[in-house]
Amino acid sequence: SFGLTVDFTFHKTIFSLLAVYRTHDSNKDIFIEELDRFYERKTKDKTYIFLGDINIDILQNNLHVDRYLNTLCGHGFVNCINLPTRVTDDSRTCIDHVFVDHNDFDKV
Repeated sequence: SFGLTVDFTFHKTIFSLLAVYRTHDSNKDIFIEELDRFYERKTKDKTYIFLGDINIDILQNNLHVDRYLNTLCGHGFVNCINLPTRVTDDSRTCIDHVFVDHNDFDKV
């Protein structure tokens, strides 16, 4: 997985943007644990946005999806995309994600 964090100010609001690419073959459990640890350091003075090509299909119902969504929900995030982001002849998946801190959803 690869990630980049950028903090910026827009209209007196401080945003913290984490953009991530998780390779399809990297360990999902480790990724979710690292994401959890990263957002344990969240502060109230910033509006947080998490986005990326995560390669976890949140349209599926399985343990990894549940853990991933519960982790982000537990840190106050709300999902912004619930439709397929990758469509082929054989599949429709939602592997590209945008999550925003629910307390600041109206600022984004």
